Amino acid sequence: MARQNLGQGSVAAYAIRRLALGFGLIAAAAGVLLVSDWPNRQRVRGDVPRVAIFQISSRTGVDLSRDGVLAGLADEGFVNGRSLTLQLFNAENDLPTAGTIAHGIVHGDFDLAITLTTPALQTLAAANRDGRVPHVFGMVTDPVGAGVGIGTRDPLDHPLHLAGIGTFQPVREIFRLAKRIHPRLRTVGTVWCPAEKCSETCTRIAREIAVEQGITLLEASVDNSAGVHEAAVSLTARGVEAIWIGGDNTVETAIGEVVSAASQARIPVFVNTPDHVRMGALFGLGADYAVVGREVGRLAGRVLNGLVPAEVPIENLVPPQLSVNRTVMATLGGKWQIAPDVLAAASLVVDDTGPHIRPDPDPSVLRTLRDSESVSTVSADYRTVWAAGGRCWRLHLLNYNESSIAADSEAGLREALGQMGLVEGRDFTLRRHCAQGDLPTLIALADAAVTDGADLLLAHSTPTLQTLVKKERRLPIVFGVVADPVRAGAGRSFTDHLPNVTGISTRSDYEGMARVIRECLPAARRIGTLFVTNEDNSIYNKDAFEAELRRLGMALVPAGVSSGTEVLDAARSVVDRNVDALCPVTSNLLEIAFAGVSRVALESRTPLFAFTSTPVVQGAAAVGVTRDYRQAGRDMARLAVRIMRGEPPAGIPIELVSRTRILVHRPNAARCGLVIPPALLQRADQVMER
Repeated sequence: MARQNLGQGSVAAYAIRRLALGFGLIAAAAGVLLVSDWPNRQRVRGDVPRVAIFQISSRTGVDLSRDGVLAGLADEGFVNGRSLTLQLFNAENDLPTAGTIAHGIVHGDFDLAITLTTPALQTLAAANRDGRVPHVFGMVTDPVGAGVGIGTRDPLDHPLHLAGIGTFQPVREIFRLAKRIHPRLRTVGTVWCPAEKCSETCTRIAREIAVEQGITLLEASVDNSAGVHEAAVSLTARGVEAIWIGGDNTVETAIGEVVSAASQARIPVFVNTPDHVRMGALFGLGADYAVVGREVGRLAGRVLNGLVPAEVPIENLVPPQLSVNRTVMATLGGKWQIAPDVLAAASLVVDDTGPHIRPDPDPSVLRTLRDSESVSTVSADYRTVWAAGGRCWRLHLLNYNESSIAADSEAGLREALGQMGLVEGRDFTLRRHCAQGDLPTLIALADAAVTDGADLLLAHSTPTLQTLVKKERRLPIVFGVVADPVRAGAGRSFTDHLPNVTGISTRSDYEGMARVIRECLPAARRIGTLFVTNEDNSIYNKDAFEAELRRLGMALVPAGVSSGTEVLDAARSVVDRNVDALCPVTSNLLEIAFAGVSRVALESRTPLFAFTSTPVVQGAAAVGVTRDYRQAGRDMARLAVRIMRGEPPAGIPIELVSRTRILVHRPNAARCGLVIPPALLQRADQVMER
């Protein structure tokens, strides 16, 4: 079908796109010629592994995932240019070029190949049938349906050289969400490429859920991205009320053409790639591909460290991400209404002022969209059954004390277990214990958990970890909310630790906090702090913070406390010593008593900084440089699941929590006379205005 009524601008744009594709193919071909000669050349550094990352095209989701892969490799100790030699390949959505690149990788003396997207997996698998190169894949909707030798019953039934992570698009959920936003929705169109197995699977699921929701699904197929605009226009001519785009590499490279056609017809586009709201889609519900990529990178790093791909079960990982474009909604005449609970679940919101990342969305409404068949296919249903190694694990979570830190970590833990396909009551049970700050009670709770038949112990806080490592050397232990696990007795280092112990260190970002204080207070010389004299964690935090302040020419003025009743007087004694700012170090006790510290700071107009987020969010502190404790819980869950799937804790390095946040509470800062530099406001993850 020829495109009708093209203006000069459209013709020029079309010509530029074709020229860009041609230049891209020339560059890709040159890269392949370079690769083909590598077997004849010697490596510059024989000990450094050589890794190829192969993506089928350039689009937002793939690029985010690729960046995540690099971060995941770094988590496992592999950094390009130092401990890794990395080569990136991009076929620019041209399958013949993809085949040539795949052949070059297989015969290019690489130690590992990583592919992103289903076509990249399929192309490299076809060229690598003899297993010449270990292969890790990601961003694949249906690994079983990709036809690369992955079985349907056992997640370990796959080629011996192949491992990876599937990410099935939440197709059912996005149609239910569309119906929730527009209850009278009756007709939806979709553009898809039949040559892509991933797109075929998504479209099949869309047909099923459309019938369930009382929606007529009209389809327009394309062979390449050049036909996407015409296909979208044909759907609008047939009277569709919206256009949905699922996991289709061909169509997504031309997502702007779909949005353009829909905008002219005054109908919305909804998508399974959340970031497309930046290009004009109304809403997107899909996977957080940066998280997916990071897990793929970590898996690749473990393979480089000796993990055998044949022993890795193929799993399905869909960390949900919702995005919303409010400016598009305003153009639709009131038919599409995004309720507050849906908006609250969005991590990316686009409005008249631009895109905004929301660090702590409320995913409650997303859970209501799921059912027993969500994020699975008929051929992949076994994955959740095997998610926990084929049995129901008894998990016991032990807390020394109640705190917002522990609560955030537990919430992240539970959330991530669900995202990785585990169902409470089927794959695991989770019993929670709290000693309420009493050490003899903590010891008794640890004994009770072991007697109760725990399969895995989860430890929150340094006292809990110290207690468990002294009492239990058999059961696996995964810890979190611990600043210095080595000092707590977990081992000699993050890699040389007790054989039954691993976990997540939440060591505060002392260097980052010192820099932020200097940025806010260029003339500051004396920084006050409180620490707990009978908590090893708190003493370590105080010493580490003092060292970082000293590097920037500031002195730490400390005051020790041993109970909550001493906090108020200790805070007053510190501010009376002419400090420029107050910044208590992280501690269970001080977290609970922070309100008293805040009152002293406001009375004395002393700027108050915090290492945890809750005081800033609640207006008790002006600035926070905080570890993301919810993310720490997610990181804990990831390590726990690795153990549940058969990986021994001895081979799992202790990790640092993977995310740090900067928060600013401007009214609190103003009350203390603290002026927040514009550059810091721009970098902040969250700025509270009231």
